[in-house]
Amino acid sequence: MPNEFIDPATLSGKIPGRGRKPSALATKIAKLLKGCPVGKALYLDNVPEMKASVIVERGKLRSTITTGATLAGWDKASVQWTDSNFPLVTRVA
Repeated sequence: MPNEFIDPATLSGKIPGRGRKPSALATKIAKLLKGCPVGKALYLDNVPEMKASVIVERGKLRSTITTGATLAGWDKASVQWTDSNFPLVTRVA
């Protein structure tokens, strides 16, 4: 049976996960990151929701930060955790 390739836009059904709205925290992060030049960083110590000491929490927040960076127009973001448990987000080219 040969494969028939289709254009995803022509699919009449809904695909779960597409078109979801970003979280309120991701939107807040996007506003903070907007306008940051490539090679510069933002230390998110002024956002109390960003403090995380457990690896699982950091993973969830890293996902939120990368979503916010995408909303801010960044191609790529580097997230590093400081000894105070707040992230340092660097805009990468």
